[in-house]
Amino acid sequence: MIQAPAARPSTAVSAPAQNAPAQRSAYLNAVVEGERTKVAAAQRGRHNKTLFQAALSLGQLVAGNELGHADAARMLEQSAAHMVTADCDCTPRQITATVQSGLKLGATRPRRLDRDAA
Repeated sequence: MIQAPAARPSTAVSAPAQNAPAQRSAYLNAVVEGERTKVAAAQRGRHNKTLFQAALSLGQLVAGNELGHADAARMLEQSAAHMVTADCDCTPRQITATVQSGLKLGATRPRRLDRDAA
């Protein structure tokens, strides 16, 4: 009987100091949950692309100081957990690398939410 490897502790990531609000707006929560839902529903063959696109989107919000880097990474990795246990070749290391890569690229295009429209 083969057992899945034990979950590794998260790797510390150095990131610029962030002053993301402690309480997220309903609009920001909807954006984050929408990305998490896409990742959780990703079908085999689309896992990596879907996860990368979600990380890119949240990376823009991290760079816009709307969301903390560690929170974004943690939420995406939690949503992608099924990719390791499901019928997929994904590893926890690959998931972390994809998330970090997407967050990094997203950070090149900061996005701020319009508080008046939300």
